[in-house]
Amino acid sequence: GSSQVTVNTVQIVNTQYPIGVSLASNPQLNNVTFTSTGINALMILDETLSSDATLRKKNIAGITNIAYFASNFTIATDATLTVEAGVVVKLSGIITVNGALHADGTAGQIVFTSQRDDSRSGDANNDGNTTTPAKGNWGWIVFNSSSRDSVNLLKNCLISYAGVRPYYTTDYSHYGAVLVNNARMIIDSCEFSNHAYSAICVIGSASPVITNCLINNTTYTPVTMSMFSNPTFSNNTAQNVGLMALGIIPETYAVDDTIPVRSFAGYDTITYYLYVCAPQWSMYYIVNSGTTITVPEGLTFKGEGDITVDGALRVEGTAAKPVVFTHTADDLYGTPRDLEGNGSGTKPGYSQYAQNGNYSAFISFTDASLDTLCEVHHALFRYKNTSILLQQSSPEIIGCTFQNSYNGVRLNGVSNPVLDSCTFDNLGEAPMVFSLTSYPSSTVADSLSGSTYRGLRILDETLAQNATLTKRMFAGISNIPYIMGTYTVGTSAVLTVAPGVTVKFIKGGILTIHKSLIARGGSTPDSTIVFTSLFDNYYNGDTPRDTIVKKAVDAWTADDIWVSWYGYVNGWNSIDFENEAIDPQCVFDHCVIRGARYGIYTVSASPSISYSAVSKNLNGVYCTGASNPVINYCDIHGNFTYGINNFDKSFNIDARYNWWGDNGGPRSSIHRSGLGDTVSDSVNYALFTGTGAANPRMGDVSLNGKIQAYDAALILKHLVGSITLNATQLRVADVSGTAGITAFDASLILQYLVDSISTFPSELAKISTVSLAAQSFRADYGLLSLANKASGRISFGTPEMVDGTCRVPVVFADVANAVSYDLKISFKGSQVHYLSATDNLGKGLFEANAGDSIIHLCYAGTGMIGATDTVVMLAFSVPGGSSDAVLNVERLIINETDLTSKIGPEAQRPVRLPESFEFSYVNKGVNGVIRYALPKASIVTLELFSMQGKLVRTIEQGEKQAGYHTMQISAACGRGRVLARGAYFCRMNAGTWKKAILVTIGR
Repeated sequence: GSSQVTVNTVQIVNTQYPIGVSLASNPQLNNVTFTSTGINALMILDETLSSDATLRKKNIAGITNIAYFASNFTIATDATLTVEAGVVVKLSGIITVNGALHADGTAGQIVFTSQRDDSRSGDANNDGNTTTPAKGNWGWIVFNSSSRDSVNLLKNCLISYAGVRPYYTTDYSHYGAVLVNNARMIIDSCEFSNHAYSAICVIGSASPVITNCLINNTTYTPVTMSMFSNPTFSNNTAQNVGLMALGIIPETYAVDDTIPVRSFAGYDTITYYLYVCAPQWSMYYIVNSGTTITVPEGLTFKGEGDITVDGALRVEGTAAKPVVFTHTADDLYGTPRDLEGNGSGTKPGYSQYAQNGNYSAFISFTDASLDTLCEVHHALFRYKNTSILLQQSSPEIIGCTFQNSYNGVRLNGVSNPVLDSCTFDNLGEAPMVFSLTSYPSSTVADSLSGSTYRGLRILDETLAQNATLTKRMFAGISNIPYIMGTYTVGTSAVLTVAPGVTVKFIKGGILTIHKSLIARGGSTPDSTIVFTSLFDNYYNGDTPRDTIVKKAVDAWTADDIWVSWYGYVNGWNSIDFENEAIDPQCVFDHCVIRGARYGIYTVSASPSISYSAVSKNLNGVYCTGASNPVINYCDIHGNFTYGINNFDKSFNIDARYNWWGDNGGPRSSIHRSGLGDTVSDSVNYALFTGTGAANPRMGDVSLNGKIQAYDAALILKHLVGSITLNATQLRVADVSGTAGITAFDASLILQYLVDSISTFPSELAKISTVSLAAQSFRADYGLLSLANKASGRISFGTPEMVDGTCRVPVVFADVANAVSYDLKISFKGSQVHYLSATDNLGKGLFEANAGDSIIHLCYAGTGMIGATDTVVMLAFSVPGGSSDAVLNVERLIINETDLTSKIGPEAQRPVRLPESFEFSYVNKGVNGVIRYALPKASIVTLELFSMQGKLVRTIEQGEKQAGYHTMQISAACGRGRVLARGAYFCRMNAGTWKKAILVTIGR
């Protein structure tokens, strides 16, 4: 209690705790000696202090300023404990302050430390060097909200070796030697040293003033806090901390707010560290329903914590100051960048695997989130399984970069976000994973780069409603392939695959059909449906971007694909039709199935397969149970074990009118002379055809028996390096008969299809020029003879910067007799990234492929390219707007005329911002064009004045990106009534820069 006893001349022998004292007592202990005692200290009783008291320095048993030992004690709401300057308290537990603790060590440092710390008030635990202090020896000092919390003070105190975490604690609210829980206090000129977690933890609405403190050697962040607590930081220093950031406690946010931009320990806009949200702890950063949280530009978040949005989240980054979400070990971003302070000691990475079905994502928008208020603008996401996870939600995602992660965005349920102007760079897999009931409502100006798969990953799911796979344009890739893993069409669903779609399967991938799969391609250009391996570069190019590591499927041998009968290296598994599948609704027509363990696998199911190519599988078609498919008019060849294996032989399968890889037909138990694919018994292969892919026509590059625009497209893909044609294809692709495979060959195929020519030059060359037959082809000579008559020059137009993207026109001039071109452009420089190339002619086939600093472009058409035409628009991202990059034309072939040696200096262009302001006008008749250049982002105002100097109209006002800009001037420009014809002055203001020029309207 509050005893004030005096004790004189006492010897205490063989006692663990020689003297125990209440906080309220103040005993006078004179001439006391300790002999063989457990501790040489005063033991504070475990109690609740209910009245004001002072803890004073005492000299006892020959010990000057004897230490106080304490495990746990509490200061009640109506009590204040004052600690006298110089007092040393050695702890093993927790001090709970429900009233006030006032510790002013101005006259002598006050110490709160471990009971094993012999550096203050000696060897109080009386064990010599047997024990030494360590992080986590005791708990913490917690300051709770009270009517007395304005008295709370820690000044000139040393707090050491705290941070023990009780086994029952399942959150981060105890991460601190000093915990400020919804309370006020001052922490001034204190030293925090050697703590297991953080030095200070600020919880809820706490508003401590923390000044002039030194934080040294904490395992995690120097401060852990609630995001919207209100600490004041000034003149603090932190060193040797595990994570130089402000650690954020997982909480639920239920009040609209904007995340503050904070400074700490000399770091402005310091990084926020999001602690891991362990599922078993049920801890997340949750934006509650009905709540809007705003993230301002320039903030960086590191760590493994996930933000779950049930309300609204607005990430308002800008191109100049994006919001960054990244890995703890990522030293390229944040303040400071090296959060761990270990140089290159750790490397960032991501896991491609889900833990307990929980796909890790920086931000998860749930079905409850308010789509109209949710936006993620100009954010950078790095090193995560999935950066943004959508659970039946549709936020607006614009201008974001997804980098060095596994996937970019994952769409579950029915999610239709806006996904515009986003960059997917060096991902481990596809830019997007989506359910077939989901797809972005907009995908304008997205781009793929680095190792990112050039394909869209379909979510592993069971389809419960009808869906159609259609051709899609994404990131400038027309008809981008779909990627499947394990996908199931349920008993209530029909999956329809539109003509021309390509589906690529990951290693071991399988498509299982319980009701219906309708895959009807066609004979029109690019209408063949393809089911193949992810590593098949022949169709839709190098989807996984690993050409150096993997070989195209055409180069595979059996040993490359198959390890054993049951194992495979790169192949997928099969398309499985289960017993409950509805046979009339299971159709393959004009399809390609290849690179699988079982191309088509039936379990008492009977799909129809016609006009399709089933090749390079372990088994082409494998039938079990009561299966009776109809397989007619197909190319079945190159399958390693069986072209068709009727395993149970319940029916005699109709497989007539097929080509088996050899004109002599398939090999079977009764037709051993056949050199084509092997078929089992109970397969009717009668009336097999003697022509097929091994004996193609000139121009039939796809080897499907028909000449189509697709054949021309394959030539262009081969030229730019997206695919590699095999020897047979190369032979029939050279329809000009000269110069090898060129874009002109593709043009000739297109001309043949529109009846501009009736034969190919390679076929004319076989006919005697004096024969009557040759004369019948004279009508073709005009177009056939263009190969070496083309001419023209090439240059680059003026670059334009639009929202951080530099667009550079490629211009042809003085062009004659041109129907095709083959163009290589280099871009050399460290601060430029190629995004896309867009065909500007729009009247032929176009292919582009970019490698290491080289862009390869090919075009083929049926009509002439104009004498002066912008043929291609190149797009680059230029971080910061400036670049040392230079574009150079390395090769120019028009038709089959090589003009590379005639490339002039105009075929070179720096990719950078203008160096000065520019303002000009070009009169183009009724409508003129204003052009202006900005060396930096500026507020631009364009005003029209009458010749008398009167302001007529403001036609443009607002912030513009650095770069080149154009604007049309006409009688209807700006807002308001139509302008009168005549001359006007147009004045441009860009910050302090001004210039006026003369323009005309209506002439």
